[in-house]
Amino acid sequence: MISIILTSANEPKTIGKAIRCLIDPEHSGYKGRLELILAIPDRATLTSALRTLKDAGFTDYLHIQDPGRGKPAALNLAISKAKGELLVFTDGDVYLGKGSLDELVSNFNEYPQIGGFSGRQYSMDSRKNMFGYFSHLFAEALAEIRSPMQNGNSTNKFFPMSGYVMAVRSSLLDFKLPVDVLVDDGYISHMIYNKGYTIGYSPKAAAYVSYAKSSEDYYKQKVRSTGGYLQLKKYGVIKSIDSSRGISQDLQLFLFPLKFARSPKEFIWSILLYGLRFNLWLRIFMLRFFNPRKLFNSWKRVESTK
Repeated sequence: MISIILTSANEPKTIGKAIRCLIDPEHSGYKGRLELILAIPDRATLTSALRTLKDAGFTDYLHIQDPGRGKPAALNLAISKAKGELLVFTDGDVYLGKGSLDELVSNFNEYPQIGGFSGRQYSMDSRKNMFGYFSHLFAEALAEIRSPMQNGNSTNKFFPMSGYVMAVRSSLLDFKLPVDVLVDDGYISHMIYNKGYTIGYSPKAAAYVSYAKSSEDYYKQKVRSTGGYLQLKKYGVIKSIDSSRGISQDLQLFLFPLKFARSPKEFIWSILLYGLRFNLWLRIFMLRFFNPRKLFNSWKRVESTK
């Protein structure tokens, strides 16, 4: 049996489709038993989720009472209630593609050295505007970085899993997430890696995601995630510089935006992205050295992705 932990807040319009993609075996491809654990703090989203489950006749679900202390606390409670040998994590505004759930979990039998698998992110946003273009570029760049981790990750490369679509052996989750952790998926990935397991990548396990659509939301999202990885260093979870996310990865993919462009307009957008990323890193370093408290308490809801 597998357990799916779905976290969602203030997403009543998207939660129904997210659930149907998980529990419909014709769509998910998964024919075994699964339980769905809902971590939903608001009434509107919960009502929409329960209506979807009732309409589908699906009864093997559990709604945990979110303690109201943030996502990490809710995840700790959900993990403690899960019965499955594998735990799948996803969000209420993410849609898994056809056959993706089965693709994600079927790898574990073939590769016992893998502690967790992550899938491939695709942008649902239009490529015809600048931030939509950026979202497609970022998703493709992540696929490029994770590509050596396919087929059991024989190269022993490391890149953290994506909380949008990831699966983990439940026996490895014998720890609690810090209640203030900014990147729960990164924390789980590093803890598994530190136990001597590797992280796998299954590009056929597709997650369709909506990304930030304004510079304000872009900076909120990226400062939070990057601040989160600096926070992991502070926790002592990151043991190797090779397993750390940072500016070095931007430099490794320095020419990628230019190669990704398909038209003169997209080429200009790619040029503008260099300025956006430079400004992002400047903000992060300024916060790190002059206001680290603000950096490590940088969680803000990104509304334009909803």
